[in-house]
Amino acid sequence: MWRLARAISRRSFATVPAEELQQRIFDVLKKFDAVDPAKLNKDASFKDVGLDSLDTVEAIVALEDILGIELADDEALKITTIPAAVEAFTKSPKPQ
Repeated sequence: MWRLARAISRRSFATVPAEELQQRIFDVLKKFDAVDPAKLNKDASFKDVGLDSLDTVEAIVALEDILGIELADDEALKITTIPAAVEAFTKSPKPQ
């Protein structure tokens, strides 16, 4: 699934507004067959939109690839909602 991430343009997210990061997350999630795009909203959990735990891990890996940011495993495992993903990737150190 991480290969889908390469189809979405890369750019530095050091100064990207949270709304744009949220949209990038939506773009990645829409690539999963299990996701119901109609259920995507700023407060949704990954489970609410149709992802199981394995899909969630694949989505986080895809986001790490797109953003060029590697989260600590314990931090990545805590991400179960779109707001949590936005927060985690916003607070993570940006690549040099």
